[in-house]
Amino acid sequence: MNVALYRTSAKLQLLSLFRSPGYWVPTLLFPVMLFAMFGSGSEGL
Repeated sequence: MNVALYRTSAKLQLLSLFRSPGYWVPTLLFPVMLFAMFGSGSEGL
């Protein structure tokens, strides 16, 4: 029963995150873009 409750809670939290892209775009997408632009070129480090 607890697993179903945790799964439902996680699903609702993810839905609320996707409804407010003003939060997850800067916190998730921006670091990924920086790594893709600058981090992938440093192969020797």
